Amino acid sequence: MSVTQHTATRAGLDVEGRRSRARVSRVLALALPLLSSPAWAQSSPLAAAMQELSPLARMLVGAATGRSTAAAGVPALTGPARNADRALTQACTEINRFTPVPLDRETALVQCSLAQKKTLIFVITLTNYAAHSAASQGFRLNFVPILQKNICNNGDVRILTRLGLSLVYRYRGNDHETVGDVPINESICGTL
Repeated sequence: MSVTQHTATRAGLDVEGRRSRARVSRVLALALPLLSSPAWAQSSPLAAAMQELSPLARMLVGAATGRSTAAAGVPALTGPARNADRALTQACTEINRFTPVPLDRETALVQCSLAQKKTLIFVITLTNYAAHSAASQGFRLNFVPILQKNICNNGDVRILTRLGLSLVYRYRGNDHETVGDVPINESICGTL
């Protein structure tokens, strides 16, 4: 390929890439408030219901929504007689009784589950967008690092990862198709 062909090809990809990034930017800029100002905290019936959750379940909701709980659930995960996986499964069961939890006008926490030993998955729906409109590749390239940094800034998330938990924030469109995953673990948070 000549330099001219490469430049022309790259220019064509750049134009399409910019369109794709712009589309992703519009969609996911709306998802970023998830990490700073959850709607559930402002809804009194839902906020009251969340107060009924166990400390670990509240901590996991805080990790999913970006609100720190000052490590409220740590005792359920530590100590010689504790079974962390059982405690995590029970906490997710509690959370799932209240889902979907609206996080903002564009996103909702729809499920918490334990995928495997000490690996939690938070499924978050982009309520106004189908997965194909959110441009999955652009999500992975442009937004995963930003979301990882914001998520790792939550004190509860840092504590959970230090306790050996891995978290996966799975974004999906309103068509239930996956847009992309945001993996979080101690190694990722340690590099940010």
